[in-house]
This record gives sequence, C-alpha cells and structure tokens, in this order.
Amino acid sequence: MEESPELEKLPRIITDVLKIVLCTALIALAIVLIIALVKITYTLSMMVLNTSSVVPYDVAEQAVMFFLYFGFIGLIVQYFKSGYHFPLRILFMLGSLRCCV
Repeated sequence: MEESPELEKLPRIITDVLKIVLCTALIALAIVLIIALVKITYTLSMMVLNTSSVVPYDVAEQAVMFFLYFGFIGLIVQYFKSGYHFPLRILFMLGSLRCCV
C-alpha cells in the first residue's frame, strides 16, 4: 500500500509550523525582555543618581536582574545564530551553574 504524497509531506509541514511558532514566541519573549531591561536600567540609574535613600541590597538586586535579563536575551540571540538549536556547551554551562546555586 502506497502513501499519498500529501501524507509524506505532513511531517515536514508540522515541523515548519512548529518552528514558526517557536521563533515567534522567542521573538516576543526577546521584546518583553528588552522592555524589562530598559526598565531595570532606568531604575538602576535612578538609584545610583539619587544616593540619599539608596539601600545597597536594592541596587544589588537590580544589578543581578539586569544581568539575568541580558543573559536570557543573549541566549535567544545565540539560538538564532547557531541555526535554531542551543549548543550543548551552553546547556552544560546552565546545568553547572544550576548545581552551584
């Protein structure tokens, strides 16, 4: 029994649709992270410029959040640059960092 040509193309079509959905979601996430990064940058700059009522823990919290957002944006860029996959070394680095925390 032979399969029809439409059934042979079905896995490719499903894969392409899922890739488009994934790329769209990652681009939307990157936009949200960039907006959050701008907000954190503004808040951090206001804390540094207004030194009268600055709590050091708040500055440290904002700085850590800035670098986390920046790191996630970097991961999304790396995903697109590496041909739509995360290199294994990045997953190993994330795993080793998770074990240390």
